[in-house]
Amino acid sequence: MTEQGENSLEILLKVSSLDELKSAISPTITDKLADGDEGVEKTIGLLISLTPFAPAPATFDRDAFNNIVAVNYETGDPLPEEEQQRMLDVALEAGFIQKAETPKERYSVRKELQDVVKRVIGE
Repeated sequence: MTEQGENSLEILLKVSSLDELKSAISPTITDKLADGDEGVEKTIGLLISLTPFAPAPATFDRDAFNNIVAVNYETGDPLPEEEQQRMLDVALEAGFIQKAETPKERYSVRKELQDVVKRVIGE
């Protein structure tokens, strides 16, 4: 996670409404997924789709990420590989997920981030 990602994450952890969440997500993050409001919506979709995972220290693998997070939120179909990779890169850079210290490629979600999503969006 970059220093900018750390600062963005700290801000996100303090929001208490969906409108605050939308305005707190940095355009440097959202613009990597799509332009303008579409990027904000995709970023929020990414955050929501991370909530089913058990928080750290539990981990998940790349297949789980691709099948649950990196999907078209309207159809449920998997995104093309390039878009899956972009979503993973954004999630890592923004600090939404982190690489787990395991021999295989695995990731974990911060419980605090899940708590924010549940607080502003619901279960």
